Amino acid sequence: MRYGKRSARKHSLEVSAPLRVGGSEGSLWVFRSDYERREALRLLDNGVYFTYEDEQMAYMDSVYNGKCLRCGSTHVVSARLYTPDFYFPETDIFVETKGKFDQESRRKMKNVCTQSDRDIRMVFMRDNYLSKKKSMTYGRWCELNGIQYAVGSIPLEWCKKDV
Repeated sequence: MRYGKRSARKHSLEVSAPLRVGGSEGSLWVFRSDYERREALRLLDNGVYFTYEDEQMAYMDSVYNGKCLRCGSTHVVSARLYTPDFYFPETDIFVETKGKFDQESRRKMKNVCTQSDRDIRMVFMRDNYLSKKKSMTYGRWCELNGIQYAVGSIPLEWCKKDV
């Protein structure tokens, strides 16, 4: 688990029993949101083996107003790192949980999912609209971009082979 650019994490979960989730007895996980914490508790209650923010993936992102110093091109990209929220080794699936799915998050997820050969899926707290115009929901955006998604909770069939 690594700290990102965002504000300090606030939602801790004390794990006091030995688990198969990569933590040892008394491990302390700190989540970015209460939604992630609730999902982790639900997974633990269902005996799901997972890791939390344990792996990073590289992807390329365009640089806004970038200009190449060598050739002058304005089509400049930069290498970035993405850390998925949950990984389920049993099914080899990564899951990103989102409460708010803003424009920056959509651009990042589109880049990550199209550039990676890994199975990355989205779970939204609610299937909200992307904007006040109410022309498209989070789920519809995922469908148009070929990304599997769920609303509410992480489906247990994504986590275990025997469900």
